[in-house]
Amino acid sequence: MKKLHLLSAFVGAFALCAGGLSQAALLVNGNLDDPGDHEVDFAVGWTLEESRQTPGPADTATFASFANHTPNPNAPGADPDTTRVGVWYKNFSGSASNLATAHLYQDVAGTPGMKYILTGWSRFEMFYAGGFNQVPSIDPITGEFVLSPSPTKSVFALDFLGPGDALISSTEFDLHDDGGQINNNQWRQHMVMAVAPDGTVEVRARSSAINMVGTFGGQSAFADDFTLVCIPEPSTVALGLLGLVGLFAMARRK
Repeated sequence: MKKLHLLSAFVGAFALCAGGLSQAALLVNGNLDDPGDHEVDFAVGWTLEESRQTPGPADTATFASFANHTPNPNAPGADPDTTRVGVWYKNFSGSASNLATAHLYQDVAGTPGMKYILTGWSRFEMFYAGGFNQVPSIDPITGEFVLSPSPTKSVFALDFLGPGDALISSTEFDLHDDGGQINNNQWRQHMVMAVAPDGTVEVRARSSAINMVGTFGGQSAFADDFTLVCIPEPSTVALGLLGLVGLFAMARRK
């Protein structure tokens, strides 16, 4: 009987994670719309971390109605962005001598050996530095127009955490280099996937704008509408099936 209880537990855990693929329910408030307040640094289920290189206040990101990806379907004839928000990364909050960074993330319970898939939408304005390999600026001494390597990186990421939030590994997807996001003010969907390594206790779904620096004109980036699902890896399925065969055999011999 004990072996059959173990079998039932394995099957239940397997079905629970696989079921997440169709439900896409691992994230709380994946669309960021609860409470949906404009220019407030709070969204239910999420943590927003803001920083700059030098000490002092760091206003590098917030939630904003104009950063929303999906219009409000429940307000015919009304401004579609009045009750929904996305995250607004403020490129102009940083400079070459004071780079700005913001991380938006949510942690969920993780299972080693499962494949996790994070999707989300992003949009770059015309002069957002994360969309360039080089950024334009004016030399403060000569007044000349110059190009310099862009330090700004925008990513969607999966971080795998062990006990005590210790980082085991990260898989980052660069929205520009890997996902082809360009500065055309258009929304684009991206996906990052990775298998949870041994020791995983939690999975962190993360969107980051790292080392932002101001340029010209429209200088912001936006992200919204995230989903996180998990599915068994083929190797995990195979090991599980072998285990099931062994349990069945042991149960029959009993």
